[in-house]
Amino acid sequence: APPAETFQSTGEGARVIGERIRFRYRNASARKVLVALYLSRTNLIFKEMTRDGDLWELNFPTNPGRYRYSLVVDGRWMLDPGNPRKMSDGLGGWNSVVRIP
Repeated sequence: APPAETFQSTGEGARVIGERIRFRYRNASARKVLVALYLSRTNLIFKEMTRDGDLWELNFPTNPGRYRYSLVVDGRWMLDPGNPRKMSDGLGGWNSVVRIP
C-alpha cells in the first residue's frame, strides 16, 4: 500500500495490510466501538472492534476498492480521528475513507 494509507505513527486510523483493512482507535473510556462500513453504496455493515487496554482494533478482509466508514463509539457516530481522508455522505455529513489498491 502507498505510504499515504498509513495515517499516524501511533498506528491509529485505518491501514491497508495486503487485502485487509486494520482499523485502530484509542479510547480508554469507551464501552463499545463499532466500525460502520459501506461495502457498497447501499450495503452498510457493522463490525465490533475488540479492546486491548485503551486500543480498539478490527481486522477486516475485503477486496480492492474505496470504502466509506464511520466509528460508532458508545452509540455516537463519528469520523475516524486517525484518518484525515473523508468524503461527503450526500446527506450533509461526512464519512472516513480508506482505499485498497
